[in-house]
Amino acid sequence: KGHLWKHSLSSGSSPTKSGTKKKEFVYCVLVGVSLSTFADYNAYMRGDHAMSIVVIVGASAWKDHSCATAASETNNSAADTSFRMVTAQGTHIYCTCPTSVDRNVWLSSLHAGLEASLSSNGETTLPPFLPPSPK
Repeated sequence: KGHLWKHSLSSGSSPTKSGTKKKEFVYCVLVGVSLSTFADYNAYMRGDHAMSIVVIVGASAWKDHSCATAASETNNSAADTSFRMVTAQGTHIYCTCPTSVDRNVWLSSLHAGLEASLSSNGETTLPPFLPPSPK
């Protein structure tokens, strides 16, 4: 669980070629390989429906050149706070975390979920998981 900046891209653009339209600050919940996105933490705690739920099939570090200024203000380089995820539909989701520690936790959690899902069922089609109920 945690906050991420999700990058929205114009069609046919690449995040490295200034194709980023906006960065949306959202609250995300990862359960296994299923990523649920909520408007904010309060929406999650109220039990609101997720804005989106996607199944993740890959994740890796990514260098976000557009956040270099913001990252330098917090003593983090853009390379240390950004990553991307690949969905089961082949869509790439580019994200930036508040800190490099957060980015490392997200990547570790994503990789652990991927390993567990693939080793438990051996299939490439992964079932979506629902986020846990707020407590």
